Amino acid sequence: MDLLLARGTVPLPERQGLDSISERPARVGGRPGTHTLLGQGGTATVDELRWSPVGGVEAVLVSDGVGWEDTLAIAEAVRFDRATRCATPAQVTVLPAGATLRGCRIGPALSGSATFSTVVLTIGDGTAEIEVVAGNDLARAEKSSPTPEPVDGGRAGWYPESSMLVIYDLDGLFIRIVTHPGYGRAEAELVAGGLRRPATADPDRPETWSTALIG
Repeated sequence: MDLLLARGTVPLPERQGLDSISERPARVGGRPGTHTLLGQGGTATVDELRWSPVGGVEAVLVSDGVGWEDTLAIAEAVRFDRATRCATPAQVTVLPAGATLRGCRIGPALSGSATFSTVVLTIGDGTAEIEVVAGNDLARAEKSSPTPEPVDGGRAGWYPESSMLVIYDLDGLFIRIVTHPGYGRAEAELVAGGLRRPATADPDRPETWSTALIG
């Protein structure tokens, strides 16, 4: 499940080959929005909910296999009473030729006192993108993944079916580097080699993460 926020309008999320099956008006906490069903072959599997929770801010909630009622309940339970800057526990210090930092988004924490628990840094050259996803909450989700191709003596693994490089332990931090068409394993390993965790950043305490995204 992804929750995206932006001033003005949220760019259309990556739909990974899914088709728009239907679209209808919706209301979230009394505010108008749009509910889009996505899927393949006419079978809907993903709910995409777009609305404006507060003036000047748009939100998009994308859920896969959760169902409309639970998706709406989650959207209505999200609080929009606090602002925070994007922050990361791992700074990017090496980029592919021609690439720049193009975006940063954070994933809300589902438990505990932290405001967020994961971060996604998007880098690219305007035609291709790489996403650096950091946060130890991700580690449990990777336990059942297929056996990867070992990288860096087994300290990382390349998952060719997902075009993804996973770093199992960067000074106590779990990281995924996801490449999209135009980039591949070589660029993922290049970015991975330049990642560093600031000494003051505690992987399990997002309030200590750095707002300096590029080192």
